Amino acid sequence: MNGASPLPRTVWIALVALTLLAYVFQLEGLAVAPRFVGTAVLITAFVKVRLIGLHYMELKRTVLPLRLAFEAWVVMLGGALITLFALV
Repeated sequence: MNGASPLPRTVWIALVALTLLAYVFQLEGLAVAPRFVGTAVLITAFVKVRLIGLHYMELKRTVLPLRLAFEAWVVMLGGALITLFALV
């Protein structure tokens, strides 16, 4: 453990926290609009996708075009799904 970066643990804690946050958003006891809940859950899902891609799939250290393609994919797909969810 000497010299080991605390980053994987920090990312894992963030992923768990985002999962719990998404769970809290969807609780039936909350008096919040369903569109807000759905949008919040989608946003947390795509933040988790980005964290996993960058830190566990090591896209953070890859060549720039591949990383930019991944970042663009996350933003475009997330934006498209959130837009479609808002329209339906």
